[in-house]
Amino acid sequence: MRPTLFATLLLLFLPLAVRAHVGSLNVVYETQVPPVPMRVIIRPPGVVPGLADIDVRVLTNGVKRVTVLPVHWRAGVAGSPPPDVAMPVEGEPSLYHAELWLMARGAYSVHVEVETTDGTAKVIVPVNSLATTRLPMTSGLGGILVALGGLLFVLAVSIVGAAVRESVLTPGLEPSS
Repeated sequence: MRPTLFATLLLLFLPLAVRAHVGSLNVVYETQVPPVPMRVIIRPPGVVPGLADIDVRVLTNGVKRVTVLPVHWRAGVAGSPPPDVAMPVEGEPSLYHAELWLMARGAYSVHVEVETTDGTAKVIVPVNSLATTRLPMTSGLGGILVALGGLLFVLAVSIVGAAVRESVLTPGLEPSS
């Protein structure tokens, strides 16, 4: 009786002990695989298209070059742009930073390649690109769009009016000015 009661209480209170962070689209990827252990942090943009911040911390010395490449699932590696070189962050000897454009929503894989004196390592980090914020429109742009919409409406009414006037003419007659 006691083991069953203990197991039941454990199952009831287990969800209270479990924690998770929900709501962040940031991606953290860490690998300790030789020859280049590294940690990659990707902060996707809030709007699409937008710039994603990529930080690569290389956990070894002798880094020659760090490159990052965004690959959309539909385009593949062949349809992707050339990789960008991540620049070293001033004051942080093992941290490299790059900004990449994520041009379409959907699944991306960011290919991170680190070249060191000991060898080269390449990791593929999955990232989802989706709009999480909406940028506000300035009042000036809103006014311009309203004016252009009014102009389009007036032009559409004049086209319909001309079509109605000419539709009642007998064939072969020229419309008056």
